[in-house]
Amino acid sequence: MALDGTYAGLTASIQAWMNRADLAGEPIDDAVTLGEARLNRLLRHRLMLTSASLVASGGSLGLPADFLQALTVTLDTGAQLDAVTPQAMADAVDRGGPGTPPPRLYTVIGPDLRLHPPPTAATAVTLTYYAHLPPAAAAGNWLLSGYPDLYLSAGLYGALIYTQDDRAAAFDALLQRQIAELNLAHEGLGARLQPHPTTVI
Repeated sequence: MALDGTYAGLTASIQAWMNRADLAGEPIDDAVTLGEARLNRLLRHRLMLTSASLVASGGSLGLPADFLQALTVTLDTGAQLDAVTPQAMADAVDRGGPGTPPPRLYTVIGPDLRLHPPPTAATAVTLTYYAHLPPAAAAGNWLLSGYPDLYLSAGLYGALIYTQDDRAAAFDALLQRQIAELNLAHEGLGARLQPHPTTVI
């Protein structure tokens, strides 16, 4: 089966490239999952962007289940919060700054979005963020249909890791170059979106 942008085509191509007919079922699914984990760590493309409407009633609120990395956090007034590191947030809390609500700073700690100063009443917050790629095994996704060669590299990397093959490092280098090219093409669209340093993997 050709590399045609479908999950069946992807797994067949991985088997052919690996020359491993025994790499089927759960093993090849695991290989693709390993590749997808690598993609989620490195790829940041406009088609991964989504938003969530949240309500903060204190200084902490849960992140969406598919959250990868924040782009912006905006209050219902239109004010955009400044991203800071967890340590900078802790320092601001210790100093008692930057004053009273509404929130002006945010960071990500584990599964939570932290705001400071914490709101004293329910506050609507819009989180724009990069989301995990939907697993290709479920129903495919935009990356598999649009860039099957990149998904093949990711799947081969996962298969080489799974089979403890020494070529895994070389395929990882290839995968990183392909991802860098796609990330650069995304930036070249004019948006030049800069995700804030609050990645959760």
